[in-house]
Amino acid sequence: QADFAAAVLAECQAQGIHTAIETCGACSWPRLEQLTRHTDLVLYDLKLIDEGQHRQWIGASNRGILQNAAKLAGHNVQVRIPLIPGITDTDTNVRRVFEFMCDAGLSAVTLLPYNPASAAKYDWLGATSEIEGEPQSVERLSELVARGRDRNLQVEIG
Repeated sequence: QADFAAAVLAECQAQGIHTAIETCGACSWPRLEQLTRHTDLVLYDLKLIDEGQHRQWIGASNRGILQNAAKLAGHNVQVRIPLIPGITDTDTNVRRVFEFMCDAGLSAVTLLPYNPASAAKYDWLGATSEIEGEPQSVERLSELVARGRDRNLQVEIG
């Protein structure tokens, strides 16, 4: 699929069409690099920095994801943090994502507030969701934005 996607992206750029990919970076660097050669914008989801928590909630290591994110420094990257109550929206996780970004040379981040409607997807699949909660309050989102901006990150809410 990467070869086809790269060809489509390259042709779009040749036609003057702005290109973007959305990824969590869970792929080999050569595949991701192949796509970013023809990409004007990379929307990159970072969920959990702690590897143990990442394995618990996602079911896989995040080492490659973090390595790929760091290699994207210098590209037009918009890191996105899906804020899941009590999991990814914790002070520790958000602080560590911000620290990682600063260390890696990534500067733009979008905070994605929790959407409780996502539980409907589980119902549709006949599965149960382990995640319950309410969207983050305006005050909480403002606090997280301020923390990121204190680290000179370009933070927005998506």
